[in-house]
Amino acid sequence: MATQNVERVALMAIQPRFARAILAGTKTIEFRKRTLAPDVRTILIYETSPTQRIVGEFDVYEHVVAAPANLWRRFSDVGGIDAQSFDAYFAGRDEAVGLTISTVRAYDRGVGLSELMPAPAIPQSFIYLDDDQAEQIRTRSSAAKRTERQAAFA
Repeated sequence: MATQNVERVALMAIQPRFARAILAGTKTIEFRKRTLAPDVRTILIYETSPTQRIVGEFDVYEHVVAAPANLWRRFSDVGGIDAQSFDAYFAGRDEAVGLTISTVRAYDRGVGLSELMPAPAIPQSFIYLDDDQAEQIRTRSSAAKRTERQAAFA
């Protein structure tokens, strides 16, 4: 009897400046308005326009849900965003999500969504991928750089 992967993989749309900061290791938390399923441990990075390719992935160390002010107090130094932009992003929200990053893998070659069968929709925020789609992406790209680190805030 075959066993299924119990952890989902998410494909997340991330603006180029934030995607590059994550891959460089200078941004070690990704801020979001919506929570992901608690079993998501790997996020593939879809770098938005003009790149429009999957450029790498990261492992989630911890899902942190808190009031925006508390999240900012705890993670402002590793968030890769200024206070004004953070406040504007979470304006009117009682809850904010932070995905702390433990391991980052940058791909040698970005993967376009049209290379996958079936091609997933372009994520507005994030989508969940099935195991086959995640494997296709990893096969079409090779992990060129592996930066492993423990979350400094854990």
